[in-house]
Amino acid sequence: MATLILTAKASTNKVSNLEEVLNTADFPEDIPNKADKGYQLRKNRRLSKKRKLRNHILKKEIKINL
Repeated sequence: MATLILTAKASTNKVSNLEEVLNTADFPEDIPNKADKGYQLRKNRRLSKKRKLRNHILKKEIKINL
């Protein structure tokens, strides 16, 4: 099994490059798409669904100020 590493400059917003990562790797359907909560964007959720990946991206905590 080969390991694929995709790199980006430090100034790049990495949460917006999930599509690039998924295009680089050939993932089979129905595997978990695990990522940090910063990736929990509507665009990335739709992308996971479109590619038939299980969305295991961490959920952001809802903050309530009382």
